[in-house]
Amino acid sequence: MRFLGFGKRDKGEPADSAPPRQRDLDDIVNRTLARLAEEGSQSTVPPPQPPPPLAKLVEKGGSRDPAGQPVELRPDEPHVDAALEIVSKALGDDMQFEMASIFPPELWADPVIAHELNATKIRPNMVGNKMGLLCDAALARRLRKSPDDPVRAALLAAGLGLAPFDENRPNGFADGKLKFLTGELREIAASGASKEARELAIFNLHDWTAKLMRGEIDVEFPGF
Repeated sequence: MRFLGFGKRDKGEPADSAPPRQRDLDDIVNRTLARLAEEGSQSTVPPPQPPPPLAKLVEKGGSRDPAGQPVELRPDEPHVDAALEIVSKALGDDMQFEMASIFPPELWADPVIAHELNATKIRPNMVGNKMGLLCDAALARRLRKSPDDPVRAALLAAGLGLAPFDENRPNGFADGKLKFLTGELREIAASGASKEARELAIFNLHDWTAKLMRGEIDVEFPGF
């Protein structure tokens, strides 16, 4: 399957996640409080309170990032797991999910592929390279085959995919996707095409892989 020269990239789309806004929020609150004090406001509306502290970040367990790559962090919010457990019991399905990479970090361990990827704005831990996948492979399979299921629509609207999260299972979806992408990216690197054409091909491949993980592409693939 060739991707060279296909697809377009929105050059105005940011590649990396937006920086934290905690400092900006603090500045806004402090300026508001200072103005109220200076003007001697008689308003009965309580002054704005400082925003709550950002959620503590903890290292994601079971990371398979190659050496030298940034450690992936996730919010340390136990109530999220509790809420998912409540939803799962109400629906009778296991709604637990894990964040997976569209382009796995292992691709950057290949020097040839890393050279091509680093010439783009795609990075292993950027927000645009992440997608939540269901841990229950049977549920993911059922939803892929049920286009009218409201649970499927809700999960897709929330940004989750319908591929199974099986990064710890040999010969599963994650392993098959890694092998497929490795072959495609090596072919792009060896194509002899211009830098711009190779970059477009890589972005097109990234978009195709995201659609595969969302269940929008019906192909024979490991774990499907």
